Amino acid sequence: MNKYNILALMLSPTVIALFTIVAVLKGQRNPVDWIVAVLSIVLGPVLPVVVLAAMKKTDLNVSDQTQRTPLLVLAILSYFIGFVFFHIREFWAMKFVALSYGVVTAGIAAVNAFYTKGSIHMAGIMGPSTILMLLGLREGILLLLLSPLVALIRLKVKAHDRSQIVIGGMTAVALTLLAYFVCTSPIMK
Repeated sequence: MNKYNILALMLSPTVIALFTIVAVLKGQRNPVDWIVAVLSIVLGPVLPVVVLAAMKKTDLNVSDQTQRTPLLVLAILSYFIGFVFFHIREFWAMKFVALSYGVVTAGIAAVNAFYTKGSIHMAGIMGPSTILMLLGLREGILLLLLSPLVALIRLKVKAHDRSQIVIGGMTAVALTLLAYFVCTSPIMK
């Protein structure tokens, strides 16, 4: 494994999701919030990929595009479970995080199914960066500053071309903003 593949793992959407959860939940003492956040936003979405990779049915990058959409649908379901939990708990910030992850993943799944291979890694850093900045957390700026590195890594490992990187990042920012407006609308209160 070369240095770019190692960096790709270190800055993977799963690691960024964990970073996002820690940033939003820091100071939160309710263990149930932590458990549900980690299960629905970090582990739930990646667990089917890990299981299929262990069974040698796919690789961790899910290189076979026909396998991506069903796995992304499972991730969306996991995010939706988190969204419902945090909506019931009236934990607005985490409700927004879960909805953002679900909406962005749905958008990337649609792009991948109907248009081109949008970069999930770029969506996985630009969406959380936008989430954290909208929540007033400076960790969002750190993720924004790391996004060119993620783009470079995706180019170096030949996972994407420039347009796919831009599509992944722009889709994530736009849909995160949409999720924010939905969460702040009167119908969500």
